[in-house]
Amino acid sequence: MNAQIKITRQTLPQHSQTTTLLYGTKAGEPDYKEDILFECRGYTNLDELERAGIAYAEKNNIDRLRIVVLDMRVAPDFSKAVNI
Repeated sequence: MNAQIKITRQTLPQHSQTTTLLYGTKAGEPDYKEDILFECRGYTNLDELERAGIAYAEKNNIDRLRIVVLDMRVAPDFSKAVNI
């Protein structure tokens, strides 16, 4: 594994109603400029996804990867993202 690529995982138990996203951020860009590199519904092998993400990142000047598993049965709570 390339030590210069930072990987973050935010995971939940996977089932048929989960969506897995792999985000990537180009070197030198702020964190909020991440792009969605992969999306899959249902079960995803996270170790395999991480290995493929690292290989892609090394070829495309990406220095940060983030893997997120979302439970689509639960409504999002945007109160943590917005200051009112």
